[in-house]
Amino acid sequence: MQKADALYNQITQRKSVRQYKMDALDAETLQKIDQFIQQLVPMDSEIEVTFTRTPYEAMGKLFSIKAPYYMTVASEPTGNYLENAGFMLQQLDLFLPTLGLGGCWVGMAKPSKSVGFNKSHEFIIAYAFGTPEIFEPRTSVTQFSRFPLNKIHKGEQYSELIELARLAPSATNSQPWLYVDAEESIHIYRIRQNIFKGLIFERLNRIDVGIGLFHLYIAALVKGFTPSFTIVETPEIKDYQYVMTIKFN
Repeated sequence: MQKADALYNQITQRKSVRQYKMDALDAETLQKIDQFIQQLVPMDSEIEVTFTRTPYEAMGKLFSIKAPYYMTVASEPTGNYLENAGFMLQQLDLFLPTLGLGGCWVGMAKPSKSVGFNKSHEFIIAYAFGTPEIFEPRTSVTQFSRFPLNKIHKGEQYSELIELARLAPSATNSQPWLYVDAEESIHIYRIRQNIFKGLIFERLNRIDVGIGLFHLYIAALVKGFTPSFTIVETPEIKDYQYVMTIKFN
């Protein structure tokens, strides 16, 4: 993966940005972003995904935050497509700060009908970005508000990798993941919501899991592992449902 070290280094520094200068980015910067989008690594290469750089004016104003640009994502609705979308878009979230830019996941925002998608694709998520009013990357992991490692991780072998996944952003900071060490692999679970919360959060939580999985994936890659994803038989865990397994051989 190109610039893997640069993305890895941003995990401990990234910070969601909600206030932007509305100035347009220069052509060279936009080209770098567009080229990066073309090189995104999917979790599942069989799932078709479309990324569209969308101006603020083309976004529905309900739930949107004011930013000069959005990246809107649509996908073929099959398999772990929501996790895959989160996995791919988080790469942009870690890349933008290397250009002095910021971004923010906007879970409820939607583009207007003027933004067309492939009819066989489903709109997934919108992501605001641009030049921050103030560029303030984090300087310490103590500045993150996250669950302690022992609440989201069962095992000790892969604690160093899980620590990087622990720092991933999630909708309303819900942190819906659980990582369970196994032989040369980690099983990933997602919290099982009740019926009411499921209607609101299940979709976003699936995207969240994909975000965390990219942190785990890039951390494993930089540490010299060869990570891949698979589905295996796993033990049931109360209040959680199995999503997938990341293997290291």
